[in-house]
Amino acid sequence: MFNFKDFEVISYQPTGHANFAPTLTINEKNIMFSSMCYTQLKAPKYVRFMIDTKGKRIAVQGVNDKGSDTVMINPKKKYRTFGIYGCDIISEIRHIMSSWKDNERYKIQGEYFEEENVLLFKMKEAVIFEGGTNNHENKAQVKIANI
Repeated sequence: MFNFKDFEVISYQPTGHANFAPTLTINEKNIMFSSMCYTQLKAPKYVRFMIDTKGKRIAVQGVNDKGSDTVMINPKKKYRTFGIYGCDIISEIRHIMSSWKDNERYKIQGEYFEEENVLLFKMKEAVIFEGGTNNHENKAQVKIANI
């Protein structure tokens, strides 16, 4: 019989890689939607990005019909992440969220609205993405410190 006497239970909750919730990550140059966003939006051919600056919210809607305001999801991409890359809206978001720190990435979990096939992300609920600094030197230092 196994003796449990000297053992303590390890309190462990997986983070980062084991997250199966639809999330978006914002850094100073990009907004990335996780592959779970693609799955939750029922594998759309196109997405429509929306922002509510007063309410500090971002939304993405999955659609299958091309429109002047939609963006195609690359069907050849192995992992179905998608995003907004290097445009003025990211600077506007960083300005709206003035409490956000430079050189940090922020993660927001989405709320799904099935009838409209929309994911809503409340910027007020953003948290710093652990280990998600944009500074490559700091990343290297963190990795070395954890070895």
